[in-house]
Amino acid sequence: MRELDRGAAARIAALALVVLLAGCAAGPDPSTPTPGDIVVAGVGDEIVLLDCATVVPVTGAAEVLGVRADELAAQWSTDGTTVPATATVSEMMAAEALRSAGHYECRYALAAGATGGPAVSVSMLPDAAAEFARVQSDSNDGLNNMLPADVGDQAFTGCRGGEWQGCRAEILVGTTWLSISVGTPEPDPAALLAYARTVTDSVASLKLARPAGPTRPECGYLLSPHDLTTSAGLNDPSGVDALDLGEPGSLAVAGQIRGGLVSCAWSTEAGSPGVALMILPGRGSWTAMPPGVAVSTAALDPIDLSAESGARWPASGVQALAGCSGDGCTVTLLADGVWLTVTAAGATDSSSATALAVAAYARYVDAV
Repeated sequence: MRELDRGAAARIAALALVVLLAGCAAGPDPSTPTPGDIVVAGVGDEIVLLDCATVVPVTGAAEVLGVRADELAAQWSTDGTTVPATATVSEMMAAEALRSAGHYECRYALAAGATGGPAVSVSMLPDAAAEFARVQSDSNDGLNNMLPADVGDQAFTGCRGGEWQGCRAEILVGTTWLSISVGTPEPDPAALLAYARTVTDSVASLKLARPAGPTRPECGYLLSPHDLTTSAGLNDPSGVDALDLGEPGSLAVAGQIRGGLVSCAWSTEAGSPGVALMILPGRGSWTAMPPGVAVSTAALDPIDLSAESGARWPASGVQALAGCSGDGCTVTLLADGVWLTVTAAGATDSSSATALAVAAYARYVDAV
């Protein structure tokens, strides 16, 4: 199998499959926090309860946005069992991977504002100095076309207008990767820098825990060219790992990789409909909100895979859902704490996606 970077057209087609897997609707902002919305972090050798209101106060967010504090609403949820009603299957899996990686996010937006209005978002990924350096190996060039800034141990900032108006800062504080986004119609680089320093000082006093990352098999190992040709009709398929720190990388991508999320896509240069695969090493929010209720391009209904030819299911069994639409067919399953989803674009029934899911599950279990 050739790597996807040998064909730009194949890369675009393969990545489009990830969009198909995500469904056609975007999830809303996280829910308003409750008293239970806390994360555990360590300060020195002590364990403390940390909430966003303490680390990222609303007063600072209001100041950088130029609004009153009482105009802002906190929008975060660290409760892994709470899932927005319009979340897609892929969004649910990606969110759980971030949570498993020790990723924290605090966000404030106008309480009465429309989606996409002024907002402040602060994300943290502990013990991520290596990932930060991999994304930005040359400190003179700027991270993702941003400029170096005197904040934390290393930082890059940038402001722009256009479709999205605002400022961003990517900061390394000790070994914690801090990402700050300020969405406002009047971007102010000086205000961003001042706010970034305040948040950096707050985060610098914390020691956030980094969970151990699970094994993450290569896409080419999980599904072979033979699998893709036999089950999905892809001749000479090219594959891509959709989670790549260099294309360009981000804190969210780094967190999803660390959380063990697998996101692969295959297509052909001839433009044949392709295949998308996602695997999450954990139940995630499956129990809290089964994917049958999640947004998808296809309505997902329960199916029985227990007798599927070639399957090697655990003694605890397998739960699965499947559905088809004009775009293709999707199969998503949970077996022994592994959540796996396959979408076969252009398929008219779920047999091809089912065969690929069975093969990918068996190889994933062998690898980990």
